[in-house]
Amino acid sequence: ANPDAEHAQKICEEISPPKELFASCTSSVLKSLAEDVSLADSMVVANATVALLDLGLPEAAATAGAKEALQSVQKGLPMNMAMDGALGAAVHAALLAQGNTPASAATAKEMALKALSLGYDPTAALSSANAAGKAIE
Repeated sequence: ANPDAEHAQKICEEISPPKELFASCTSSVLKSLAEDVSLADSMVVANATVALLDLGLPEAAATAGAKEALQSVQKGLPMNMAMDGALGAAVHAALLAQGNTPASAATAKEMALKALSLGYDPTAALSSANAAGKAIE
């Protein structure tokens, strides 16, 4: 048996993502472990990945956001702040991938972070960020 696969299964059972995201969760953990990320940190990455995918962000953007979350946690930020940063990074990556200008992607990211800091939930923050990105294009 593959110990990493067992860890991935355990971590994702703990996170308990929506059924359709379970495979994305395990593959996220496996990728982290393959990059020598600790188990605790893999859980951070998986958590962020699942949360971002659940918001409807594309996989590449969710991965970028999750990397940002991990860096924040490693710098000692609390998980909720790390998740805010993750959403900002994911929005930025998603808009760039869609062909938006770097300026509009950056503005959308700022907008997402601002909305989150004002207490909006991630879904609302994401839609205001997308709106800001479109307005600038």
